[in-house]
This record gives sequence, structure tokens and C-alpha cells, in this order.
Amino acid sequence: MKIWFLLLLIAFSIGAYAQRVEGKIIDGVSGETLPFGTIRIKNKEKKIVLESASDRYGLYNINLSSGFYYLHVSYLGYESFLDSLVITESKIYTKDITLQPAEIQFASPVIRANMVEQTGSIPINKNNFLKLSGSFNDPSRLLIKYPSITATNDQNNAITLKGMPPGMASWFVNGASIVNPNHLNNAGTFTDQSSANGGGVNMISGNSVGAFEFIPTPLTGDYFNVGSGAMDFDLDIESGGSFSLGLLGTEFRYGYATETLRAGINYRYSTLGILSALGVPLGDEVINFQDVHARVEKRINTVRLGLDIIAGTNSNIHESLGEESVFFKDALFIGLRANQQVASFTCNVLEKNWTLHNTINFSRRASQREVRADQSIVPFIIDSLEHVQENRLSMSNRFSYYMNNQLSVSINNISEMGNLNYRGRNANYRRGMGLFQINKSLGQWKIEGAIGLSFFSHKNEIQETRSSRLGSEQRFLISYVRNKNRWNGQVSRGLVTVLPEFMVIGTNIVPMNTIHLSSHYVRDGNWGKMKIGGFHHRFQRVIVSEEGRVSYFNRFDLIENEVLSGQYSSDGSAHITGALLEYQKDIHSFQVVANSSFYDLKIAERIEGDYNFNYTYSLNASHAQKIKNNILLLSASIIGRGANREFDIDEQQSSINQTTVYNREIRRALNPYSRVDFKATYTWGNPSSRLEYLVSLDIQNVLNKRNDSFSFYDPLAEEVFVAQQLGLIPVLTFQVSF
Repeated sequence: MKIWFLLLLIAFSIGAYAQRVEGKIIDGVSGETLPFGTIRIKNKEKKIVLESASDRYGLYNINLSSGFYYLHVSYLGYESFLDSLVITESKIYTKDITLQPAEIQFASPVIRANMVEQTGSIPINKNNFLKLSGSFNDPSRLLIKYPSITATNDQNNAITLKGMPPGMASWFVNGASIVNPNHLNNAGTFTDQSSANGGGVNMISGNSVGAFEFIPTPLTGDYFNVGSGAMDFDLDIESGGSFSLGLLGTEFRYGYATETLRAGINYRYSTLGILSALGVPLGDEVINFQDVHARVEKRINTVRLGLDIIAGTNSNIHESLGEESVFFKDALFIGLRANQQVASFTCNVLEKNWTLHNTINFSRRASQREVRADQSIVPFIIDSLEHVQENRLSMSNRFSYYMNNQLSVSINNISEMGNLNYRGRNANYRRGMGLFQINKSLGQWKIEGAIGLSFFSHKNEIQETRSSRLGSEQRFLISYVRNKNRWNGQVSRGLVTVLPEFMVIGTNIVPMNTIHLSSHYVRDGNWGKMKIGGFHHRFQRVIVSEEGRVSYFNRFDLIENEVLSGQYSSDGSAHITGALLEYQKDIHSFQVVANSSFYDLKIAERIEGDYNFNYTYSLNASHAQKIKNNILLLSASIIGRGANREFDIDEQQSSINQTTVYNREIRRALNPYSRVDFKATYTWGNPSSRLEYLVSLDIQNVLNKRNDSFSFYDPLAEEVFVAQQLGLIPVLTFQVSF
């Protein structure tokens, strides 16, 4: 531990000024400002390091450390702007950007839904929350609009990538991992117990997100445990304030900024919790949550330091109906109370020839689940009280040196240590990885290679196991760019060291050897932009049962009764093969983005996995209409995927055991999933006073389709049912910004 703090002290002694660049985006013909323009900051290798957008008045402001950048601004119907940007002094830089109309004119500006162009990265900014329907200001809910990504249940924002279990997704803040940051992580699960890695509402609000990046590549040197992707938040609270009132929550934000100091706070309280406290009857289930994010960023001489503190609490109380119970759950009192905290400390340096990023995160999650039943109604249920607590300390250090425009090298070092306590028994682990990476440009070709070592050890009192393992990481990427067309290819191999948090998070404790191949080609022309790609991934050492079912369960009973009893082995393997297609076209005053993916996941003896949906698709259309100084945003989307796969239920044995019993020899698929979302947002205000008003109606599942979720046997009704996901959810929000 001492060496980490020594490295940080060394990092703090090296400095760079961090300044603000601000200005406005202007129409070169009319002289009017252009709202919601896309702004990208790129480093010397022209990799995107920051993405932002102008506000409804066409104004923008971004914070950069000293160094050399490229400033790229794009807007539908206008020629793109690209210029170099050199930051040397500690001051506010003013840079107004004038865009000239392109040859093809459109009637009105359109909020862009940018196609993913880089292998292994999906950047998302605050504007995505405005333009994409069904987001509910929740970052993870935006991801299902992208290819190969979907959610297993609308009530739970846990995602699955290319059929891999949701438990293999990881959450990061400022580049270092954290525990599951979601409220109500029992939502949408079979037994109302903790889900793999999601929840009903993300504790990190969209108001706290400066940038959000999803890394879908299953193996990358900057992240652990990313079989279903890594979700990395770059936190920020914008200057100014806002107050919003909506169905999901009442939220207040205020930010303050000077040349040397940025500070802010964001607080949110569940609207349903407020109504419940006021005595409004909400049925037999009461849901409540609240969270707060405080952030301060200080520039002392040449050092940029940041501190983020996030805390949240939530509860989901289901009251028993007693003698009026018709179904099994009606007869139970189920009380889930949980809280989670994240503290993130960062030190970032960005010089002209080198960059240094350091992050230390401490995160914690604790939950208590109580179950009580009337023995006269359900005598086979025993009252229980379970406590689960998880703590994690993670660190990330990345140093990059740019020798020239064609060559750069970087050293990445990440490490974690953590503890999981379940029913008074502990699982402790430590792991780390060091990676050396080199990037070389040869004309239109670009080559990236990396090599490193990883270490993993754990002591698990729950399973009474102890182990340590040393592994290797290798990665090779190659890209070719010619005019507007781009080709990217990736080959990587490594040993992924997965957390031993299978009880709560749902992942397995056995490190997995992995091999990944992927490639895509982007074609850009007047007819639109198209991307086509293919991939193959192999995961070895996957824990599977004798029937081939992957052991990424959300339920404690399966873990205890089957994994611990030895019915599972770790000699399985998973193979994923597939292709994806994306298309983007600006049609008059609309922008349309469509994507689809087709894949097949086989496990062990070529058995299909539970989340092998085989396909996903999404069609998104957006439009922005300027009405005097006001803006009307309209967006709609159609999304879908294949069916959940599950074992068939043995109804006779379930009746005898008074619980759901599966027939392990018969597998079946539920109905395919699809839904339509719509969103309308209208903003108006007085630019001189900076007061802005917003009314938004975000409707998930406009057609009220009741999609299948999972099957279960109900002991009281004595029938097998297919649980349905949520239907139409209209979320009306009013917000005032100042």
C-alpha cells in the first residue's frame, strides 16, 4: 500500500495548468447561435479525450489541462470545424466558432445520435439524455439503443453484451472500479433478491455525469472483469443550478466555477417516497430512494485535484395482504433496505508530450433483506433476516508519453482489494495488473500492441477456498483509414481475473482465459454512413453445471444448493460468434440511426446460454425544431431482441416441494422482446437572465406491450405463470434552470 501513496505523491509533484475554454457556435450566414452542437476534444493522436455540446443558446465551456489538442465541432447541415488548440497559461480562453452551411441544407437542426466509430468505445454525453427516449436520466438505460447490448428486464438496468451474463459487467468512476451503484437492485428479479449487477435506478444521476463511456470489448488493459462491458463515469456538476420535479424523482443541482475552483452538489429524492410520506396510498409495495453527489475540483499551482463523494439509500417494502392473499408473494412481507457510498479522489495531468491520470476509489454497499410470512397461509416459509456488505478499494494509474505524432507509449497499472461479508462469512480478494502499450502510425495504418501481467488471490470462507494466480495479457489492434472510410481490427488474449462476489454480484471466482477477434468497416458517403463488423470471443474456465447452465445466478438458493454441493465444474468454455450492422442518415430535418446485431453463444457442450438472444435491433429517430428562441425536441425508438432461454418447470415436483423446481433436461425460450419509446421535450426561457424552463414527457413502451420476463410456479395459485415486464410508463418532468 505504501508504494501506491508514494506514486501518488510523485504524481502530485508534477503539474499542468487546467483552464476553461468557452465560446459560442455561430451560423456563418445568419449570425445566429446554433444550439446543441457536438464538440469533441482530441489528443495528438486524434483520439477523443472529451466530448461535450453547446447549450440551447449555442454556448459551450470545457475544462482542459495544459497541452496540445484538436478541437472538432460538427452540426447537421454545416461543414465541420477542425482546428488545433494549444493551452499554455492559466486563464479563460474564448473561442467562438463559425460554421458554414453545407451544400445540402436542412430545414432545422437535429440532435445527433452519433454512430460508434471506434472499436471498443461508446462515448455518451449529457445531450444523449435529452434526445434519446426511455432514458429516464439513467446512463445505463441509454446503452440498449446500441448494437449487441440489451437488458434482461425493463425493471432492472443490468445489461448483457452479446449474450454474456449481466454479472460480468463492471462499473467504474474516473477509471477505477466501484461496487454496484444502483438503487433497488432487487427490482425485476425472480425472488426479489439482489440482481447480478444492476437495479431499478442508478445512484449516479445524469446531472452528475460529465461523460459516460461504455467499453464493450470483452478484454482491455484498463479494466477488470468486462465480459459484459465496462461502464465508466467521468463525473462533473455543471455551473449554475436547476430544480426538477418528475415521476421518478425530485432533484436539485447547483454548481460553482472559477478559474481555479469548481464545486457542486446534486441531490435527488424519490417522488414516490415523498408521496408515501404524505400518506398517499401506493398499493402494497412502497419504493423509496435518495442520493447526493458532492464534487470539488481544485487547481493548486500546476496540480489538478478532484474529490467526488456519492451516497445513497433505498428501500423496497412489500406488505403482506394476509388472508386476502391470492398469490404466493401476496402472503409475504419482504423488506429490502440498502445503502451505498463512493469516494473518488483523482489527480490528472495533461502536458503537451505526456499525460498522467491517477484515481483512488473507495466504495461500499450494504443491504438487509427481511422476509416474514403468516404460517397459517404459507407454513413452508421460514422467517429470515440476511445481511450483506461489500467493500472495495481500487486504484488506477496511467502514464502516456507522446514521442511524436506517429509514436506513443503508455504504462497502465490497476489494482483492487475487497471484502464481501454474507451471513457473517467473508470472502477477501486482491488483484492487480500492469500493462505496457505502444501505438504506432504508419501513414494510413495504425498499429497498437500491449503486453502485461495480472495477479489474483482470494480467501473465501463462504466456499472454504483459497487460491492465487498469475496471468498474462496480450493485445494487438490494427486500423486503416482512407478518406472517409475506416477499417479496424482487433486481436487480444488474456487472463481475466473475475471477482469472487458471486453471492451478490453474480460473477464467478475462477479466472478465465480469453481470446477475442473483432473487425469492422465504416463507409461514409452522401447516401449515409454504414458500419459493418464481425466478432468471435472465446472464454475458457467458465463454471458450468452438468447441463451446461452458466453459474451466473441472481439467487442465493441456487448458489448454496448447487454450486456449493459440487454440481458445478470449471472446465467449460463459451464461444460467441456474430456480426453487427449500423446505418446513419440525415433525412431532411430528421436524423435516423439504425443498428442490428446477430450472434450465437454456445457454452460447454455447445449448449445455448440463458442470455443468448441471438439478435438485437434498434431504430432511433430524432428531430429538433427551433421556434423563435425555444427548442422542441422529438425522439422515438424501436428496440427488440430475441427470447430469454430457461429450463422448463416441473409442475408436479414444484407442487410437492411448494417452490419452483426445474426440469434440467428440457430448455425452452420465451417470446421475443420488443418495445416502442417516445420522448418530447420543450425548452424556453430568457437568455439574458439565464432562466430556462423545460417540460419533458418520456414514455417507455408506448404500445403497452407486456413482454415475457421469466416463468415461476406459484404455490398458492398452484399454477405455472410467466411473469410480465412493465407496460407503458409515462414520465412527465418539469425543470427550471438558473
